[in-house]
Amino acid sequence: MTLIRNTVLFALSSIVAVASAQADLDCPGLIPRPFSSIETRIDLGNGQIIEAKNIDCKKVNVGAKVVLGIQQMLGRALPYPSSIHYRMVDKFDNAFFDPSDVSLNVPYQLVLDNYSKNPVYSPAVWAHEYGHSVLDAVLRSAAPQWRAIIKRKLADDTGTPAQVLDLLISSYHEFFADVIAVLYTQKPDAVARGLYMTGFMTNPEGSPSVCPNKSSEKCRPRNRTSDPRVIATSRDFADRHNQLGTWRGVDPSDDHDLLAPARFHIWKYYLSNPQIKHEEGKLAATTVDAIMADVNARIKRVMNLPGGINRANLQREMGDVQRINREFIDQIDATFKKAF
Repeated sequence: MTLIRNTVLFALSSIVAVASAQADLDCPGLIPRPFSSIETRIDLGNGQIIEAKNIDCKKVNVGAKVVLGIQQMLGRALPYPSSIHYRMVDKFDNAFFDPSDVSLNVPYQLVLDNYSKNPVYSPAVWAHEYGHSVLDAVLRSAAPQWRAIIKRKLADDTGTPAQVLDLLISSYHEFFADVIAVLYTQKPDAVARGLYMTGFMTNPEGSPSVCPNKSSEKCRPRNRTSDPRVIATSRDFADRHNQLGTWRGVDPSDDHDLLAPARFHIWKYYLSNPQIKHEEGKLAATTVDAIMADVNARIKRVMNLPGGINRANLQREMGDVQRINREFIDQIDATFKKAF
């Protein structure tokens, strides 16, 4: 288990396209039409021009429009960045939010191990990345206090307070980003399907493979019993395999999948509830309240262990993935019952 991980995964190199928060689009080198998906020329910077088909600024514009839709959905329920950048970068292994410059980034070429392809990005993928920016904006006020508390009980060999806090909240970030995507699309499998349609899935041995661009039996949109199962199964809020009690668990360092049972629970009892499911702003804000309360409880619990916040105690806190989900689900229930 890796205790300390970097929040920012990728230093931007080549930028294909940038759009403003109002969905204005600047796509240097694009010929002949801004929204043509045929015979486009894309400027990767430093005078390097590549020619490609089926890739253009339209993909970035989709992201900008999704963000505007989410801002309207949230209303005044939560703060969100006043400005944001949209970028398509040259090569990387996933889409990502970069808090250093408040940007949403997707790769022109998706690369995983020895595989690569030019992926398709759904609104759910963009919505997920924007969800990170919303939670980042919310946590900016709480993070300094949390880091100060951690510092008082931090052992020398454990890392910085910021690194420890990142370890404790990373899975909540992925959870909340998925919640935003599901609220925006009103589809519990939006993130799972969005990731599936990028073209990467796992083969029966668990190794990555690339879904060919042309239709084939293994690359058709999955159902819940298809085999091989796609890598994003744990991101499907309605997948019964993620229900606490039947869930098989994951590696504690797997931030994206760690809170799969909490995803299933919040969808079943709250996000899909016909009486409240269209109160998206309040649902998102209540989810944040549950996250804040659970993070506070986790920090307090680790601090009170003999030895304070050290490597062994962090491993103990992070190691029991069933308990982590059970306690978070209890917190979700308590918070939502107060709000609704």
